[in-house]
Amino acid sequence: MMDTAVVTTDLDRLAARVEKAAAIVQDLRFKLAQYEKAQAEMETEKATLESRMKQLEEQKASLEDGLQSLQAEKSALEKAGAEARALLAQAEADKATLHAGQTELSATLTTVEGEKSELARQLEETVAKLQGNDPTALVSEVAALKKEQREWTAERKDVAARIDVLLKKLERIDA
Repeated sequence: MMDTAVVTTDLDRLAARVEKAAAIVQDLRFKLAQYEKAQAEMETEKATLESRMKQLEEQKASLEDGLQSLQAEKSALEKAGAEARALLAQAEADKATLHAGQTELSATLTTVEGEKSELARQLEETVAKLQGNDPTALVSEVAALKKEQREWTAERKDVAARIDVLLKKLERIDA
């Protein structure tokens, strides 16, 4: 009987070990299924990430092309800006030159007007002196005065024309 009890105990132990082994096998199968599922999810995620990486590389290439285009535009704008600054400096220099010319012409005009006043005064003095003089002398004096007057008028017109040209240039520069 004791042998039967030992055999029963051995069988109980063996049954417990088999149940334990079956539980371990079942646990391992469950873990294997989880790992396979996780691996499938990771492979799907890997494919998604590879697709996204490809899209990002395409975007990068597109952005690099856009950057090159913008850099070319920037260079063109910088060149245009430099040209504009050079033209502006030239315009300022021309304006200064025209202003100096205008000042010079204004001074010349003032001088000419002073000479005109002086000649008018001399004419009045000559007229006062010549009252009651010989008519032929008066005619020759009048002819000389007319000649001076024509010369003065021509000089005045020349000065006025130069002033008009300078004023037009100043107006174009100011515009």
